[in-house]
Amino acid sequence: MNETINNTDGGATPSVNAPRPLRLQLGYISDLASNIGSMVDVIDMAVRDIDDSRQRNAMATVCDVVMDKMDDLKRQINAVREELR
Repeated sequence: MNETINNTDGGATPSVNAPRPLRLQLGYISDLASNIGSMVDVIDMAVRDIDDSRQRNAMATVCDVVMDKMDDLKRQINAVREELR
């Protein structure tokens, strides 16, 4: 009636290096993308203080491209999340 299960982990918490479920990995990646996006926003604000308009425009363009790529990454993460449901 009472089944005995052999468990060798002794109730220890999983290692940091242990594989995490895919959903948690996607959540981590999404959070990382958001953090990177926030940093790009800060860079974009700092760019406005550059006096040389060519340099300012070049940096603003780079920030825009990076943000577009981050948005694309978030869309792809959300698509994978939907497939996992």
